[in-house]
Amino acid sequence: MYSSVPPPTHSNNCKSDNPSVEEVTNRTDRDLLKNVPERIQLKFAQLQQRRKDWKNDKGDQRRTDKLKKKITRDVVNQLQNNDVDVNTLKDVGVTIPAAICNRNKKTVQSNESHQPIKNDAIKWQQIKERLKAENPYIEENVDRQYKAKTKIETDIDEAIEAGDYDRAENLSSQISNLQFATEITNAIRRLKYETSLQNIPTEKKRKRRNLYWTFESKQRWETKGNM
Repeated sequence: MYSSVPPPTHSNNCKSDNPSVEEVTNRTDRDLLKNVPERIQLKFAQLQQRRKDWKNDKGDQRRTDKLKKKITRDVVNQLQNNDVDVNTLKDVGVTIPAAICNRNKKTVQSNESHQPIKNDAIKWQQIKERLKAENPYIEENVDRQYKAKTKIETDIDEAIEAGDYDRAENLSSQISNLQFATEITNAIRRLKYETSLQNIPTEKKRKRRNLYWTFESKQRWETKGNM
């Protein structure tokens, strides 16, 4: 009636028959590395570390390139669409994409052929006079305490310690380009702020008190509903 072998008893201490995924992967890794020489394992670890370092450097370089492209695009859009302004930036050392240069040439040709030059266009001479000027309305809330070094500055220090002066020079030129671009944007903001201050009294003179001699349709409806 009953078999001679008793049924198995499952206790909490015994392991389950189905191992977890982590145990299987660890077991397979150990089995794979068991017959691999230590020299190949060391070489593989070095290549893996080199790939991680390359990814980190590539990400930092990509971020700096995006920042440079954004700043140069904003600066060129703020400046007058003129070849002289673009050439001035090139002489200073700011790298401008070819698409923006071609777009500026097309806009200049179209403006010369169809539209007159706008009177309110920002001139380079006015921006040049305000490059080193302070902007109290912009920098009033800026914290002037000591700030930590940026990633580019730490890279420059590491390159100098390692003796890689070419890389340090390239990074320093990037910092100078960014600083020059920020100076140009601040000068443009200062010029716009000064022009807005000059236009305030004229705008006040233009505004006249609107006297309601008769009720508008909406006002008549509102007054009728409030009765």
